[in-house]
Amino acid sequence: MAVAAAVADTGARLRRVILPHCNIVVRQIKAIMKYIILLSLAFFLAACSPLSVENYNKLKVGMSYDEVKQILGPPAKCSDVLGVKHCSWGDAQRHVDVNFVGDQVLIFSAENIH
Repeated sequence: MAVAAAVADTGARLRRVILPHCNIVVRQIKAIMKYIILLSLAFFLAACSPLSVENYNKLKVGMSYDEVKQILGPPAKCSDVLGVKHCSWGDAQRHVDVNFVGDQVLIFSAENIH
């Protein structure tokens, strides 16, 4: 009987000591899983970006600004100098640049699109 009581007492002490640590580990695992899910979502959304080789290959000289906008979405920035409208999609590292004259594509280029 004394052995059973000692085992029960030891089990109770172990639960008091180990369970709080298990709860901490579970919370840490949940936080890591949230981080992994957010990163996965970010990569998925990046893969769905309109800045792709497929969309770049759809661009043609003579297209209108609206046609380009339908393919690439709204530009990050545009400027108009001496009748040439220069629009850029993306950022400094990864972008598509298009020059329009009279609302038609004259020339376009891309950098680091995949």
